[in-house]
Order: sequence, then C-alpha cells, then structure tokens
Amino acid sequence: MIPARAEITIKINELPTDVKVNGKDSIFEVSDEEMTYRVICKTKSLNKVTKSIQEFQYPFVIAISGKMLKNLNKGLMVVEQAGLQTFEKKPKEEVPKEETSE
Repeated sequence: MIPARAEITIKINELPTDVKVNGKDSIFEVSDEEMTYRVICKTKSLNKVTKSIQEFQYPFVIAISGKMLKNLNKGLMVVEQAGLQTFEKKPKEEVPKEETSE
C-alpha cells in the first residue's frame, strides 16, 4: 500500500468575517451546498491576504488549500495547516471580431 495525504482546495470570494484567533492560528468556517469546512491557518497568512486584497482593483478569489482531517460530526470537515493564496479576477479583454465582407 502506498501512503497518501488527503488535501483539499476551497475557493471563496469574500473575506471571512467570523474569525477566532487562537495563539498564532486563525480559525474560520466556510461552506458549500454539502459541507461546512473549519479552516485553521496562520494568523499572519490571513493578515497578508487581507492586506493584498485591499490593493486589488477587481474582484478576487482566495484559494484555501490544506490537509483534510476526519469529520467532527455530520457535515463538518476540518482543514488544517491551510495555506491561503489570493488571485485578482481581471476581466477578460474581448478580442474584436474580424468583419467579413461579402
């Protein structure tokens, strides 16, 4: 059997508002249609994301990736050692269509 590590990536487009700080870690929850995820990340990482988003001109996406732990109860998954990355969603430039002459 080959040992493996289960990881997950979650994308959100809003900053978490209900953040609990526990020492050097920040804890917040996000959810989709099926599951709620409790995210545990470094407070320093969350602060960097918050600062970088303030400099964006366009909407953003935050990618949360980390190690999945067991379900604590039905519908709640813990994502530990989460890393955070921000991406600015710049609008796509429309390429002008060439006019066809008949």
